[in-house]
Amino acid sequence: MKELNILNGKIINNAPISIIVLNKKGDIVFTNSYFKKLSKPLVSKNISQIPFFVREGLVHLYGRLLSEGKSFKKEKCYTTNSEGKPVYIDIVAVPIKDSDGEIESALSMAVDVTKEVLTELELSRLNDQLEEKVQERTTQLGKINEKLNSYLKLKSEFIADASHELRTPLSIIKLRLELLERESRGGVETFEEINEEINKITEILSNLTLINSIEEKKEKLNLAKTDLEKLIFKTIKRMRILAENKKIKIAYDRNKEIPVKGDFEKLERLFVNIIKNAIKYGKEGGWIKVKILIQNNFALVSVSDNGIGIPKKDLPHIFDRFYRSDMCIKYGKSGFGLGLAICKWIAEQHKGSIYAKSSLDKGSTFVVKLPIVKR
Repeated sequence: MKELNILNGKIINNAPISIIVLNKKGDIVFTNSYFKKLSKPLVSKNISQIPFFVREGLVHLYGRLLSEGKSFKKEKCYTTNSEGKPVYIDIVAVPIKDSDGEIESALSMAVDVTKEVLTELELSRLNDQLEEKVQERTTQLGKINEKLNSYLKLKSEFIADASHELRTPLSIIKLRLELLERESRGGVETFEEINEEINKITEILSNLTLINSIEEKKEKLNLAKTDLEKLIFKTIKRMRILAENKKIKIAYDRNKEIPVKGDFEKLERLFVNIIKNAIKYGKEGGWIKVKILIQNNFALVSVSDNGIGIPKKDLPHIFDRFYRSDMCIKYGKSGFGLGLAICKWIAEQHKGSIYAKSSLDKGSTFVVKLPIVKR
């Protein structure tokens, strides 16, 4: 028994937890060695007189434990050790009963959770700081966004106003030049060149206005049943004069009616842009071939040429707004890189698509895919 008591004492004093025993009155009658790491000596003191037990609401819990045998667990109780440093402990207390089952004392065990609690508190502090920073940045971004929206509004208003203001004098200049050309006996080529430049400016303004309207989601389609074949034929007929100036032949085999649900003006603009590009980047005396292929309830309109082609590195970007390839710059072709971006928007608004294939110095093929409606 003596050896057993010694062994029990060694186990209790070497256990990595704090152990105290309370009698029926609530007096502390025993503490193990680990307890001294967490607190000053408290043996023979009643828990009701110890600030820690009072502050943490433990007096009532131990009272019920000693009178009713109700075990309890209390987490993150705060105290200070013998060195005055903060300590957090989790407490578990159970009754000790005699052979007749009567409560004679209580056993209380505490585990030091200071590291865990301090880590949680630090994380909470950092989280609060992070939330504060996020809120601060959100407020800053909100103000920046307000300024950006203001600038975008000003930009849109400027484009709209500039386009409107410039179109009127351009129209007047164009009209006066036409009158002068009729009355003049010479200098026809000069008039034609001036007129061509005015047309280019007018087209750029028209594209800028449309892009601006698209960005503001103001541009709407006037959808109606449209014969795609007639639309293509009309567009080619319109573009032949431009092609003849470079001795380019446009080949097109007429088809039967191909009904699509579309905006006639927008679709015409799409194909005018593509064919005009084929002429612009085509070779003198070259050719353009336009074909329509029906495939799985879709019409595939292809426009091919034997022009200068598009470099491989530029192909993924040609439908991006304001993108101009090195070939455009090399050959001195004018434009802001808006035409194909508008073509893509029109195709997608018609639930279709557009893509290009090209080989440098051999030519390009643009394909527009549009859904067919039932006749």
